[in-house]
Amino acid sequence: MLSNLFSPPSPAEADNPAVMKGREPVLGLAVAVIILVVAVLDLTVTTGAGAPKHPQTWAPVVGIVLAVVLAASLRWRNRLASPFIAIFAAYFVEIGKTPRSLSYPHVITLAAAVGFAVMLTLRHRQEQKAAGGSMGPAERRAAADGRRRRRKGEPEPTPAVVRPPRSARYTPPKSAAPSKPASKWAASKAAAASKAGTASKAGTASKGGTASKGGTASKAGTASKGTTSKRTASGGSTASQPSASSRWLKPKR
Repeated sequence: MLSNLFSPPSPAEADNPAVMKGREPVLGLAVAVIILVVAVLDLTVTTGAGAPKHPQTWAPVVGIVLAVVLAASLRWRNRLASPFIAIFAAYFVEIGKTPRSLSYPHVITLAAAVGFAVMLTLRHRQEQKAAGGSMGPAERRAAADGRRRRRKGEPEPTPAVVRPPRSARYTPPKSAAPSKPASKWAASKAAAASKAGTASKAGTASKGGTASKGGTASKAGTASKGTTSKRTASGGSTASQPSASSRWLKPKR
């Protein structure tokens, strides 16, 4: 265990902000030893000024157990779990009523646990900003997947092609707008115009028929120039007689 604490992290965990680096595991081990020593003092030193008549033993025992858990958690070099364990261990050591002679060791225990937790939190946040401050959720998931593959020894996938961001000034060409259907008013107007054209053609044809009838009547009048008919007062017709013009034009024998 001690050899793992003093050895540097593996290359797969070197770029992970949640992994302890440098002397951080050694500091965590020192905090665990301080908590363990003060908890043992709470159990042994029960007399003196300000000592309770019936001292509590369960709180120092919980502190000892949590100090051992803290030392064991340093095996995984986790910057998120070890600080919480250290703070809880120092809290259970502090809640027990002890003689005044142990007040300074309690202050040192609490300061060591809080300082260790604050230091790991600040370093974790600083490395996280430096590694992926400008990365989005998809990039963070891809980075976490790459770390998991490196830990398991799996081959990494082919990186996707990174394209430049789309320019805000670019306007894509617009396709030709489809022709809109004619409105009902335009359709009704076109139908009325076609009907008016048909009616005008029919009227022209009827006028031509009337003129042909007049031509027939003129032909009949020309035919009747050679002869004249006389009607009686009673409405009867007499025999037709040759007209004067026809008598003058008759050749002599």
